[in-house]
Amino acid sequence: MRVLSLSLIGVALLATIGLSWLFDTLYQSYQHTTEPQASDTVVALEQITTNLAAIMAEATHREAIIQKWQGDYQLQLMSLEQMALPRELLTVLEAGKPLTLQSDEHIVIHARIPSTQQLLLLAYEQSPEQVDTDNHRYWLTSLFYFLLISIFIIWLTPLLARLLKLRSAAKSFGEGNLTQRIQVGSISYIKDVEFEFNHMAQRIEDLVSDVKLLSTAVSHDLRTPLAKLRMGLDTLREEDDPDIRELYHQRLDTQLDAMVELVETLLQYARMDQTMLKLEKRTFDLLSLLSACINQQQEGIVFTPHSHTTCMIKGDARYLKIAMNNLLQNAVKYGNGKVQVALIEHSEHFEITVEDNGEGVPELQRSHIFKPFVRGQHQDKKGFGVGLAIVKRVIDWHQGRIDIGHSESLGGAKFEVYLQKA
Repeated sequence: MRVLSLSLIGVALLATIGLSWLFDTLYQSYQHTTEPQASDTVVALEQITTNLAAIMAEATHREAIIQKWQGDYQLQLMSLEQMALPRELLTVLEAGKPLTLQSDEHIVIHARIPSTQQLLLLAYEQSPEQVDTDNHRYWLTSLFYFLLISIFIIWLTPLLARLLKLRSAAKSFGEGNLTQRIQVGSISYIKDVEFEFNHMAQRIEDLVSDVKLLSTAVSHDLRTPLAKLRMGLDTLREEDDPDIRELYHQRLDTQLDAMVELVETLLQYARMDQTMLKLEKRTFDLLSLLSACINQQQEGIVFTPHSHTTCMIKGDARYLKIAMNNLLQNAVKYGNGKVQVALIEHSEHFEITVEDNGEGVPELQRSHIFKPFVRGQHQDKKGFGVGLAIVKRVIDWHQGRIDIGHSESLGGAKFEVYLQKA
């Protein structure tokens, strides 16, 4: 939204201040070119009127001269007493100076005939070009508002286009197309909104996918112990030997414990999403946290920190500790006794590598191994396959990345975790 606000302010300043300055400059330059022409015309008419008034002062039949007058000007005689003018203007006429009154269509010059109480009025009709001079202001004003509206329309067009795409994507997503995403443009006023929409859509898709996987896992992993319980109960009813009945009771308890463990695992994974909004991100030392996690594990882990100074990151230390413990336990469980851990410092992030000498993870399974209740090719190993799913979820919460590869030194799996520096 910051880009939208800044672009709106920029367009408003450009449209108002920029266009105002441009049109003011154009009008001033145009006015400077037209005013001298109009001023020269008025001066010439005033001189003509003054000369005619001087001629009229020597004439005896002034009215006859006015009636016979033919020319581009209209002449008229009027008594000074008939002029309803303010005293200041009458003083100008009494002093023998011409008085000019101008309208949109006419220019009327008043001049007093010397030694008389009569005025000579010379009326000059302005040409259409001169009449249109004042109308240019209205044309410039109309052009100003036209360009102002055009600039805002040009600014609004890409915004409306992005909003229509966002609406279309939201509609498609609401109709069930959970893979719908918006291609965030390099130049977009609502880039943050589009990014948050994609983030929301990805989270919803992950949740729906988790629900499907959980339902499949529950139906699969619960069905086996339930079938064993039913078989054990049927066998227990038919057995009278106390020692054998005690053995069957122990087996039933074992299956019940497995079901309880599965339910606890399901609840733990379900609570992971609920606690995402409650992350307490603080700055802490990643080196100390990783060393503490390794010390809690069994022997056989070789830790190689490439930096002996503090490695400060910002995140929730509780959940990152859970993720690191799960990652180390996975390496110990599926390895053959050797695990190597390294902490590498880069310019903008830290890299944690965990390698083991087990069978590794086939390339076809690497894209699915982080899904809950997926145990890859090791179906005989104890566990429900949520450890790496929790690791992936915690790393995603911290805007990090985790990759799976092949260990060149040990021959097993290699997990690489990337976390941003504080």
